This record gives sequence, structure tokens and C-alpha cells, in this order.
Amino acid sequence: LLADLDPAISFLEGRDLASALTHAGREDIDLILLDLHLPDVRDLDGLRTVKDTFADSTVVVLSSEENAALVRDCIE
Repeated sequence: LLADLDPAISFLEGRDLASALTHAGREDIDLILLDLHLPDVRDLDGLRTVKDTFADSTVVVLSSEENAALVRDCIE
């Protein structure tokens, strides 16, 4: 749908963090939508990996997490 608005927008996706990182390589990525509960990561490990790998990218975490402490840790 967003690609219809602007053909210059490109999307990359992966079924787990490892495949997403492999697919993304070292591309210049503006925005990352990250599921906190990907099958190959635990707790904040995926977020830390993404932030370390793509330090200049904006990361938005999507999750149904109910643990308030974990949510707070994501924000910090």
C-alpha cells in the first residue's frame, strides 16, 4: 500500500531477525519496524542487535508485550 504512494519507498522483511539482517545487509535504512518477539531472539536481544547494526536508523518496536518493565527497557 505505501509503495503505491511513493514508488521510491522500498521494503525489506524477514521471518526472523537473522534473515532480516541478512536481507538488509548494510543498506541505509531509515525506519525499522521490529517485532519484539521474533522466533530467534529473546527479550531485548533483537532490539539491541538492530540498534547496534543500524545505529542511525529509527526503530519502532511493535509488540503485544504485557511486561511493563520490558516495555520500559525498550523505551530507554
